[in-house]
Order: sequence, then structure tokens, then C-alpha cells
Amino acid sequence: MHAVSRPGTAFYAICRRSATERNLPMWTPLCAWTLAATFPSTAALPGLDRIDPRPFVDQLRRESPVAIRFVMVLSALVFLATPVLTIGIPLPAAWLSPARLDQHAQALATHRIYLLRQAMLMIKTLGGLCWGADPAVRAALAKDGAS
Repeated sequence: MHAVSRPGTAFYAICRRSATERNLPMWTPLCAWTLAATFPSTAALPGLDRIDPRPFVDQLRRESPVAIRFVMVLSALVFLATPVLTIGIPLPAAWLSPARLDQHAQALATHRIYLLRQAMLMIKTLGGLCWGADPAVRAALAKDGAS
């Protein structure tokens, strides 16, 4: 097992912040953390770890069909529970270090079991919609395109 200084810190921070907000279902922080974990920031572009994905998840809850909401929650639960299948570490994804979390996301996206790959595809699709709609991301992309 690898050493993690503070396991689940980002997950705990998202859950703690959202617990103070009213009228949000309990799966909102889980889905927001999953999106943030799969779209990390780089030096050139902000990721969903710097952008708060909770408003997007809340909008998704209000405006999408039940099937989309169900599959998003199920995909987030799959992402949280499957590090033992992808990288061989029997811990929830929220307790993994950033490097191990990246390995887990990559392994889940290329897993030999089709349904696990589909869960990651759902996370990437919705995360891409959230990420691409953010003004900071669009500004960073426009700046990169202008140089």
C-alpha cells in the first residue's frame, strides 16, 4: 500500500462545503468530486478541481431526465469503488493520492470490462460539458489559440 498524507482531503472538502447548502441531494458532492477528480488542472488550463462543478451537477439534477441522473450517480459510485479492480489498491478512490487517482481513471477508461469503461465514458462526457462551459477555461483556450 502506498502512503497518502491526507487521504480523501479533496473529497472531504467538497462534501463539507456542500453540506452547508440547502436543498441539494446527497449525491451532488459525490458527482462533483468525481468530475473534479477526472478533470485535473494543468499549468496551461484550469481543471474542474479549480472550478466548482457543483452548480453544473445541480443544473443537471434539475434539467436532465431521470435516466441521465441515475447513470451519473451510478458512474460516480463505480469510480469511487473500483480502484481494487483497476490498480489493485483496496481503497475508495477518494483516499488515493493524485498520482494513483490518475492511474485509476486511466485504467478505468481502458478496462477490459465494457460496463466499467462505459461508466468512465459517462463521467468524461458530463465532465467535458461542465469543463467546456466554464468562462475561465474558454478564456485560457482562446489565449492559447491566439499565440
